[in-house]
Amino acid sequence: MTDNSKPFPPVSAVELMELCGGNWLSLRSRYKPDQGESSWEESERAELHWQWLPAKTGDAEGQLGSLQLQNPNTPPRQLIFFADGRFQDDGGICGSWRLQPEAQLEIEHQVGARKMQETIWFQKPNLRLRSLLVWNAEILEASQFCSEIRRVSRPPS
Repeated sequence: MTDNSKPFPPVSAVELMELCGGNWLSLRSRYKPDQGESSWEESERAELHWQWLPAKTGDAEGQLGSLQLQNPNTPPRQLIFFADGRFQDDGGICGSWRLQPEAQLEIEHQVGARKMQETIWFQKPNLRLRSLLVWNAEILEASQFCSEIRRVSRPPS
């Protein structure tokens, strides 16, 4: 459940990443433009667990903290964010991030000719939206859109 004492929408990247923490039900739709009429693949559901770990003493200089993603069907993934606008993951991928107006977090990285651009934003504290564009050189190779609802517990009666 979210902390209702924090402002919404978030005003900093750290606040937005803190808001990402929790259990989410995700519905993802994928699109591949080069497949004509069959370009839409079936949507899929997933249970995701995100955790924000703020930087602590002993972490690398300028580190803001890390987002850890745990998905039941894949190994855990960690993204470490730095104040200078860069990030790295535990697989060695490095990239950049920036906070856009209206609290949209943009994350970008490149592997060879393939560039991934992801945007994360919140409509409400418990409704998160994500989009991903995958470019191969100058050609849009694929895109995804996720709508995610935070799993919250009912208050005790």
